[in-house]
Amino acid sequence: MLRVLFVLGFAASLAIPASARGFDVNVSAPATMPIGPQVEAPYGFVDFCTRNPAPCRLHATEITNIRLTPEHRATLERVNAEVNHLPQITDLDNYGVVEYWSYPNKRGGDCEDLALEKQRRLVALGFPEDALLLAVVRQANGEGHTVLVVETDRGEFVLDNLNPSILAWADVPYTWRKRQSRLASGLWQSVDPDATRIAEASKLSSQRDTTSAPLRSGTLR
Repeated sequence: MLRVLFVLGFAASLAIPASARGFDVNVSAPATMPIGPQVEAPYGFVDFCTRNPAPCRLHATEITNIRLTPEHRATLERVNAEVNHLPQITDLDNYGVVEYWSYPNKRGGDCEDLALEKQRRLVALGFPEDALLLAVVRQANGEGHTVLVVETDRGEFVLDNLNPSILAWADVPYTWRKRQSRLASGLWQSVDPDATRIAEASKLSSQRDTTSAPLRSGTLR
């Protein structure tokens, strides 16, 4: 799942001012993605849970959204940047198998490993587990990819090892497939396919709006 082009893209992104890589809210799209019924969890995740049962045992009776205060924003940005700087290596090169979910080792990790590490670090810093969800998406080239979705009082945001920016769920260039349940971390739910169509429509609307305005109205400052 690792993209060779990520190295070049990420290196170029370091020249972008931090303020340009901050949170971005797309007010034209729903704040949260439409969630469908329970589906089968990724087999790599199931295997991970057999080796690391603790993070897969959450059973919440109520959900908690993270308050997107300046302090929380700064922490999310810092953890995202720190983990994205870890070595990027495919499971095949790291473990000799095509798919193996794990926390990064000394050699690094791929997309799901880095998403797991972001989740682990944020939980250790006191963020609620039910607001930090692993999600599987499909890229434009058809390949699968794993990201971390953060539930906040301003909507859902995506921490992605292929992008230094933290974007609203509707602004990432992916087709959403499934993600962890907020009430039970060992369970996964489908993402309504209409979510992608809504997101794409909102992006087009936002692009038209920016042709006449110097700044998107949904940009957080």
